[in-house]
Amino acid sequence: MNYFIDPVTTDCGHSFCRPCFYLNWQDITVLAQCSKCKKTTQQRNIKTNIRLNKMASIARKASLRQFLSSEEQIYGTHREVKKVFCEVDKSLLCLLCSNSQEH
Repeated sequence: MNYFIDPVTTDCGHSFCRPCFYLNWQDITVLAQCSKCKKTTQQRNIKTNIRLNKMASIARKASLRQFLSSEEQIYGTHREVKKVFCEVDKSLLCLLCSNSQEH
């Protein structure tokens, strides 16, 4: 439903997060049905899809970079990018504000 977490690919070619795969198929002893195409599979010892894992990691980083550089993440007073999270205020701050006495 979001970025893949430790993506695995079944023998029918569909990909799932490893935790989702095991949650859906944990009670099935022999054959399982792919939730996408309904093909049966005996695959139990699945391996991480390394390429898909790298792509998901790149997408997460790009999304985070875009979020942090968006206009709403620029702090008004100093016009700096908010890069530091204040645990007390539960908010993002620019580096200058994070070094102030109130934080």
